[in-house]
Amino acid sequence: MRRSRLHFCLTGMLATIAVSLCACGHKKEEGQPSPAQQKAMPQGHQVHATFTPTPPPTPGPQVPEHGTPPPLPTGPLVPAPTKKIPNSKGGVVPTNDAKPAQDPPGDFAFFKNNDVSDANASFSQTDEPSLGARDNPGGSQAILYTGNWYAGVSTDQGGSFQYMNPYTTFPASANGFCCDQRAMYEPSHDMYFWLLQYNTTGGCDQSNPPNCNGNNIYRIAVANGTAGVANGNWCYYDFTPQDLGMPAGLQFDYPHATLSSNFFYFTANGYLSRSTAGSDWRQSSVVRIPLDPLVSCGGYTYNFLNVTDHYDFNLAHGATDTVYWASLNNTSSIRIYHWAENSGTIFWNDKNVSSWARASSTCNDPKGVDWCGRAGVGGSSGTGWSNAVLNNEGTASVGFMWNAAACTDTSKCALNRPWPYIRVVRFKQSSLDEIDEPDIWNSSYAFEFPGVGVDSRGHLGGAMFWGGGSNYPTLVAFIWDDFSCDPFNCGWENYGAAGSSASDGNWGDYLDSRPHSPDAKTWVASGYSFDGTNVKPRFMWFGRQRDNPAVQSSGGGTIALITFLGLLALWMLFSMRRDRRNVLR
Repeated sequence: MRRSRLHFCLTGMLATIAVSLCACGHKKEEGQPSPAQQKAMPQGHQVHATFTPTPPPTPGPQVPEHGTPPPLPTGPLVPAPTKKIPNSKGGVVPTNDAKPAQDPPGDFAFFKNNDVSDANASFSQTDEPSLGARDNPGGSQAILYTGNWYAGVSTDQGGSFQYMNPYTTFPASANGFCCDQRAMYEPSHDMYFWLLQYNTTGGCDQSNPPNCNGNNIYRIAVANGTAGVANGNWCYYDFTPQDLGMPAGLQFDYPHATLSSNFFYFTANGYLSRSTAGSDWRQSSVVRIPLDPLVSCGGYTYNFLNVTDHYDFNLAHGATDTVYWASLNNTSSIRIYHWAENSGTIFWNDKNVSSWARASSTCNDPKGVDWCGRAGVGGSSGTGWSNAVLNNEGTASVGFMWNAAACTDTSKCALNRPWPYIRVVRFKQSSLDEIDEPDIWNSSYAFEFPGVGVDSRGHLGGAMFWGGGSNYPTLVAFIWDDFSCDPFNCGWENYGAAGSSASDGNWGDYLDSRPHSPDAKTWVASGYSFDGTNVKPRFMWFGRQRDNPAVQSSGGGTIALITFLGLLALWMLFSMRRDRRNVLR
């Protein structure tokens, strides 16, 4: 991304009514249901990608992405919860990789923690990396890893990558490939997804309001299995804003994507084709695509919802039969949407949360560079989860995270947060009643740009950055599972993956985390570091030692060996007794 993402929020016209809608206590006491629209998509187009051993060169001057989000209203002051979370300490990259001979089962481990490319490759400082991985040692394996402006595939557990050029892999469309990409793997249908954002063809005149024309596309590419990805065989479908009922002159930007048991979802923010004074955002959309027809590159019927009163739909990961997403109403209220797989109707609830401030704040590094600049005044880089089961609570949770601005003025915010931080709110999935607000913060530096995933146990794992003050940004992996100390006692558990020796004002805008496949009790995540010259994308595969695939594999081999030796000993004993009887005869 070339422009700043400032908020995921609601337009100012809702400021006066947002809190009055927050009295929903049980999920059945919902706001006005919204029926999804429906359209047909013809069969996809097939393309074969070619690979190179190095990433594509950094493109020349880019067509700027447009889009100024709507202002986030300031909500009424909602007090802090009784239960308050302490500082989280940023994880440090270890200087010695040596491990004890035998780690306890609850020890955290990076199973892989590799740079994605060689040291001299050139990448955007707004890397926005994403990934999808099926990485089965001894079996089929492929990792799809995307960022600005590249796409890589690894077939050796992230040890090395071959590269596709997103500018030339697919046929030309709109005004050419732009920037944002999302990648993920869907295990039940053995499919990889690759979403690409293209530049707009249009523009606007100088009238007020402006007359605009043209559009751009999101290209949704699908590959069947690791063989499809490794061999570069893709099927793709193109969505224009008009395919979602938007008028001409709008363009898509800043996609989110997720999966449920039977559907793929993506979101889009619709902006005017030219930046204007104030906000040029006009519409937010969410799209649902059935998985089954994609296996054969077939046509399908898709459903979608458009709204003009809420900005930036932030999808929750880990969905099964119901998908959740959120948008901020104001600085003390959040709207949570939910859409069941067997329904064409979307429901929503508005929920109060403790007040946080919409304000300018910085997180300058040791050289005075504000690496949080693209986080703006807070509300950006939203992510979330569903079906998480933590701390023996006995109930699933849905939750959301987003960047928040520093605030120490208790007339504007409920909690003292002297540095930018990650706002976190959890709700009971059954009722959407709030559980708690386990923010990720520190009094001496910032936490920003979270990406979270849910493993098969319902535990959380992800990636984020911390830094500022005397610290350059550090990429860390975080985890919250049955071995974790309760964050309300210890802060969030996180571990350093890659440190930087410099930072940049274009840092951001998002990271991604997914459950590994087939080892779904572990996570894969994206990230990067910066040495002042080169951006270094990072592939991480992490979890607990109890789920270490190498330990599990050797354990299986040990069991097989013990079984074999036991049978051999029984056979030898039987033979000895038989020979003894023969001698006695």
